[in-house]
Amino acid sequence: YLGNEFLMWLWWTLEHVSDTIALSDGSEVTAMLTKTLVLECPYGESGKETISSESPVKLPEALQAIRSGKLPRKSGMTLIRNGQQVDLVLQAETFAIAAAKIHVDEDASDDSQLEDRIDAIRGMCETVDLLFHAFCAIRMGSQWGSELENIRRWLSAPVAVHKAA
Repeated sequence: YLGNEFLMWLWWTLEHVSDTIALSDGSEVTAMLTKTLVLECPYGESGKETISSESPVKLPEALQAIRSGKLPRKSGMTLIRNGQQVDLVLQAETFAIAAAKIHVDEDASDDSQLEDRIDAIRGMCETVDLLFHAFCAIRMGSQWGSELENIRRWLSAPVAVHKAA
């Protein structure tokens, strides 16, 4: 369940605090939840919802889904750290990374491209680990109570209804 809490916390943080998160190694990561979001009822009562969009968390049906008790099970994200961008899909329960797209110099030699790809994969794994560590530091720290209360208020806030003109 900690992976689901992580994705929920990340969603709330990116929406209400900042899109840049300080990491324990002194670096920062800029994050965006992108492309896909899978939400599912943990009790199997209200089904599963997959939302595909450039920014699925900005769509009203995403917020409606978590407010109805569904949890984020899988999310696409873009992470930028140390000038390197990676696009990936994170599976919450297993913390597995899928569909990762790393960006390397296509004009470099084959050997250099291979080294760049290996370095990019290592950097991606390190970034995800450090981001999870940032969450765990908050989750296990004294500030979690107030953070959790803010998330609960966000989830229980009335939904704004937009009327067509």
